[in-house]
Amino acid sequence: MGKSLRLLAQIGAESAESTGHEPSFSASISARTTSPPDGPAPNLDHPFFPRSVIATVDKSWQFGAACQGLAADIFYPQSDEQCDVAKTVCASCPVRTPCLEYAITVREKDGVWGGANEKERRRIIRQRRRAAAKQRALVSAS
Repeated sequence: MGKSLRLLAQIGAESAESTGHEPSFSASISARTTSPPDGPAPNLDHPFFPRSVIATVDKSWQFGAACQGLAADIFYPQSDEQCDVAKTVCASCPVRTPCLEYAITVREKDGVWGGANEKERRRIIRQRRRAAAKQRALVSAS
């Protein structure tokens, strides 16, 4: 068992002591697996995604998240170097993509969402802005 998984198991055991519930990570992940919601995704490529739309963003994907029931402090580490446990959980999560897109949409500043920390999400946003600017330039040039 890798270091991150041992730490995750330890945190789960500590959580079980404090809550009285015994978590089963592999069983709980597969038991909560649901299909992503249908419907069109918001245009997240737009650099100035309207905040008024954020309130209506569908969050039903959260019910299938692998992190559900785990201690929140796992996903809000003190430094980027401490993100390994959260990223391990996210790596096997069936709703990783909608989670990341949600964090990007609402400009979540803290924590690990969809397997990406704050710096990684800012990099994704910058890349999308550049790509959108290039696309607009190509369209206006033709």
